[in-house]
Amino acid sequence: MNIAGGYYLEHCEEPYWHELYGSGVRAAAAIGAVAKNLHLHTSVFEDDVRSLVAKASAFGFTTDYATVGYRTCFTYAHGLCTPAITPHPLQMKRGSPLKVGPSESVLRFGFIETDAVVQGERVVYDPQSAYDPRPFWDNGSTAKHLAIVANRSEARMLTRTDDEEEMLTALLTGQNVEVVVIKRGARGALLATKTDRAVIPAYETDLVSPIGSGDVFGAFFALNWADRGIPAHDAATKASKAAAYYCNGAVLPVAADYEKNFRFIPIVEKDPGREKTIYLAGPFFTMAQRWLIREALQHLSANKVRVFSPFHAVGAGPAHEIYTPDIEGLEKSDVVFACVDGLDSGTLYEIGYARARGKTVIVFVQNEGEGDMKMIVGGECVVCSDFCTAIYKAIWATLRA
Repeated sequence: MNIAGGYYLEHCEEPYWHELYGSGVRAAAAIGAVAKNLHLHTSVFEDDVRSLVAKASAFGFTTDYATVGYRTCFTYAHGLCTPAITPHPLQMKRGSPLKVGPSESVLRFGFIETDAVVQGERVVYDPQSAYDPRPFWDNGSTAKHLAIVANRSEARMLTRTDDEEEMLTALLTGQNVEVVVIKRGARGALLATKTDRAVIPAYETDLVSPIGSGDVFGAFFALNWADRGIPAHDAATKASKAAAYYCNGAVLPVAADYEKNFRFIPIVEKDPGREKTIYLAGPFFTMAQRWLIREALQHLSANKVRVFSPFHAVGAGPAHEIYTPDIEGLEKSDVVFACVDGLDSGTLYEIGYARARGKTVIVFVQNEGEGDMKMIVGGECVVCSDFCTAIYKAIWATLRA
């Protein structure tokens, strides 16, 4: 099996992560323990060749590469945000395209600093671009049997529609496209073939480390569908489980027996016809507090649930103006997401009110002592010190409401 994908520096501020991986190397590392004759085609900053060769040796794949005169870095404030890329893609001098194939099975990722032209019998294509995903055939690549695996944002840009069914239909019209998978983060994935539609569930984990989870999903889908010939639905289910296994600790390679040694609990939406609402509780008196509220609102809303944010829906004001609309929003919500650092009295009141009404409360807190958290813990709130994990658990609780 052949993989074409990048080798980049990844830097995340929260939680801290500073490593050379990128889509190509992570995908190869993920399946290195289970894939046979695995070969990676990539480009690499000339000073990082030794680290690339070391990773290939450690994870059990071979590699060929082209060198470039700069190191590409993806910088994240946290694992769910869109990364800043340096050098800026418009300032990069793109190298000559890599040539891959003819090959029986290929996983091709989008590149930043170059491109990969592939010829394959069975090919999986992940455009891997937050800004400008390109159709598979644009660069002259060919495949007799093609699967497109893209996240929802990429699928929206490729098809120019926000309707998921229209995305699937549009992507399936491409030449030799047999399978389309749209990854939806906490909501799992959608799978489509010419004759079938299916929801592939996400699986619950204690921790969620999302950086690179799409690379792992793509690697296991390609291994099973393109290389082993497993039906698309089964391949996507295995890929979702592998991504969950990886998200729970970001450890590579994914163990060969991961399906046997992990308790996979699927996230199944209880009432898909009903609009669900998350109440976003937290103080918004300082710039840092307002930034956090906006981040939470953005990433909760990205999962296609309604979010009631008192900061945005009601605003600041005297007690007699804000109390009633805030409580009405709380009453109508299914789940509460609460930012607790600072022990704001209004937020603590909202948590207590919600628990008295039997609502699930997800608490994001990093800087409060055990004594201050006794009532919140005793009240069976779900307490998370990691932002990405808290967001995912709130979405999962809402889907199950």
